[in-house]
Amino acid sequence: MKKVLFAAGIALFAVFSGLQAQTVVGSFPVIFKNLANKTYADSQIYIYSIGMTGGKWCYMTKDGTMLPMAAADANAAGHLVKNGKNYPNYCFRLSDAQNFRIPPSVGGGRLYMCVGSPMYMTGDAGGVQLPDPNNPGDPNDSSFYDWFEYTYIYNQLQFGGNTTQVDLFGFPYVAEVKQTSSNFDDSCGINIPRDQVIKYFHDSMSAPFQGCIRPCRVVAPRSSSQFGTGGAYVNYLKPYLDSLWTLWKTAPLNFNNGNNHYVGTVDANGVLQLTGAETGSMPEPTTQAVWACAGFPGYVGAALSAAMNRGVARIGADYYDPTTYYKVSAYKNEFSQVLHQISIHNKAYGFGYDDNNNQSSVLIVGSSQPLSSLTITIEPFVSTSVAAVPVVHKSAGNRPGIRSLTASQIVLQNAAEIDHVSLISPNGKSMLRIGNLHSNVINTTGLASGAYYLRLVDKQGNVSTDRIVR
Repeated sequence: MKKVLFAAGIALFAVFSGLQAQTVVGSFPVIFKNLANKTYADSQIYIYSIGMTGGKWCYMTKDGTMLPMAAADANAAGHLVKNGKNYPNYCFRLSDAQNFRIPPSVGGGRLYMCVGSPMYMTGDAGGVQLPDPNNPGDPNDSSFYDWFEYTYIYNQLQFGGNTTQVDLFGFPYVAEVKQTSSNFDDSCGINIPRDQVIKYFHDSMSAPFQGCIRPCRVVAPRSSSQFGTGGAYVNYLKPYLDSLWTLWKTAPLNFNNGNNHYVGTVDANGVLQLTGAETGSMPEPTTQAVWACAGFPGYVGAALSAAMNRGVARIGADYYDPTTYYKVSAYKNEFSQVLHQISIHNKAYGFGYDDNNNQSSVLIVGSSQPLSSLTITIEPFVSTSVAAVPVVHKSAGNRPGIRSLTASQIVLQNAAEIDHVSLISPNGKSMLRIGNLHSNVINTTGLASGAYYLRLVDKQGNVSTDRIVR
């Protein structure tokens, strides 16, 4: 496991350790929905919530109370044991999370979810040992886990949070952020079943990236030993990077971001000299440096790193044109490409600088007031297998379903019982997600002919998936 010391990046203004978050002004509720309950009950899903306040790393109890981490916690009553080593028991079960709230001051917050097993991490007020996907001996290697990242300080810094796959994809979930004070309501994440996601990775990625697929996760190339020192694809990007450095010796790179212009020229020593609105320099990066976004100077370096991951680094005009991403070169981050294809709004954090040109999954509200709610929906692990839907589809009892289909619309039955609806294309791409339905009719005018999947989730968390053909 690796020791990670996080910088809060801001001065956290108060210490709330030991206070129950639901009694503190500025806290807000977290609502968990388990759509994977056909595979894992609420009692089998563990929540591990950590963050900084008052300059100290803390864990949160099931009601949101923040308590400082301490090395002695590994030997406290009720501690966990894995492979003969003691770990602190900082987890609580989703079934006990009905009153969980985010406190008013959290920097570097991580909300981990682990199914089937608690998480094994150690730490103290100065730092946390996080799971290491590069280490097959990590105590969490055989567990399904994923996490949501956020920062928030009441009356000082507005909530900003995101799903992240910079290191790995564990399982699909959706984060819905609502804030009444700024009229904000948006979601990020992946809302298709896990087995479909894994199949899409298998079917979409080329041979060098297939090794990223592991039993409990799909790791990013930065986390894959295949692309690391001694790995089969340690020099995977070298032909592409060599061609760029050769080109930029005689035909300098030029790109614009708004009114800012940047130029890159490779000098006689093989160093890329970056000039314009911002200056910097760098040697030709390695494959690992590109995947990890490491060694790229400043903002201009972030743009360059992002372009390399997206396979559009050769031509400056492509840097800020999302229609070209992952389509120009065979050399690209295929892991990130898949994530963008299957994520809500096609936004994802597939690598460290994926926020360049607003392509990441980050959601930032308009006010430093508390959220109305943060809803985390864990998606199914296994797809529902159903037959093709006939023209008239009957639902049992009060369960929602499809009443009828025409060339231009889908008419739903018992729409008032629906929590949300997702329309999924044949390749597994989530095309839309509708919550708070105001009508029982979904307009499909303009939808291309073919087979689609309509997934309905009712307010009790029941899921039905129907195949529709137009």
